Amino acid sequence: MLLMGPEEYLKRMDAEQYIDSLVSASHRDFNLTWIDGDKLDVKDLREALTRLPIAGPYCVLCIDNAGDLKKKKKGVPGKEKEKPKDEAIDVLKTYLKNPNPALRLLLLDSIKRLKEEPLKELLEYLVSVSYQYLEESQRIDWIINYLQQQHKRITDEAARYLVLNSTESLSELASKLDHAALYAGESAEIDILTVQRIAGITSQVSVFDLEHALHKGSLQESLRIARRLLEGGESVLKLVAYLHRSLILIWQIMRILRSKDEDQELRRILGNRYFVKNEEKKLFVRDSFVMAAKVMRMPTIERALLGLLDLEITLKTRTVEEDILFYHWLWQVMTPKYRTPEPLSETGS
Repeated sequence: MLLMGPEEYLKRMDAEQYIDSLVSASHRDFNLTWIDGDKLDVKDLREALTRLPIAGPYCVLCIDNAGDLKKKKKGVPGKEKEKPKDEAIDVLKTYLKNPNPALRLLLLDSIKRLKEEPLKELLEYLVSVSYQYLEESQRIDWIINYLQQQHKRITDEAARYLVLNSTESLSELASKLDHAALYAGESAEIDILTVQRIAGITSQVSVFDLEHALHKGSLQESLRIARRLLEGGESVLKLVAYLHRSLILIWQIMRILRSKDEDQELRRILGNRYFVKNEEKKLFVRDSFVMAAKVMRMPTIERALLGLLDLEITLKTRTVEEDILFYHWLWQVMTPKYRTPEPLSETGS
């Protein structure tokens, strides 16, 4: 099967559903191979195509960026020449003429047309599905359905405004909708004022950028993004609420890493955000969370959450310089000496 086209969000969701229909969550470690076509060697490809399933009826080989399959000649590093005839495509073509009955091959690529692509040679052997960007009216319907899954609704005016002030990518829309749902808080409806605020802030930088910088442990980047958000009119309390939720997710993911049903649990914890991709950074939101869960320590998370709680109480009960307190919290969480707990002395100093 070939899933192609520029609409990443829908393509990735369908790819995951297809894999789920063939490989159970408990057997993914054995029966699912997910590789990048740009980095795949032909020798590895041949081996992957001969694999057999373990404790299940099927195994799946998923090749991402399949249009980038290349075999390079040996030579001076960085100056290799690609063969005119793509050897990897030849291997796939030969395989598809006599496929392994226990293996399901899934190819993913962002190409819009196959006229000049090497994958066009495989079309007669594959079922292909094209994922093009949705029309404006379709994106509005998608927005409504997306928010319904979060038990939210959006006004027609707000949905139209969001579509007109976003790119065609559903991943970008999903990011903005998550931000809007958070900003709306307990309110079940997202109105035009909320969307205008979200669209204005996220056009250059977003809370998702701040979240990712926090996950990476980059103090300088976190402070820069936080400053731009606050100067753009973002509320400190809104940022506190968002980062509180983000840290709770990291804490939950820490508890399921390396478990037998890790992937299934990740989808349960992250919900729709499991499929959201930051197009600019070419990074899935789930990868950012997993990275943070592997790098950060439990005491760090606990200290950060307690710090946010103290900050929220202070902001709600006292007249203080909100921005400075928020920057101080970021510094405490990100500074190395705060990331590893130190035992208190008997005097408590």
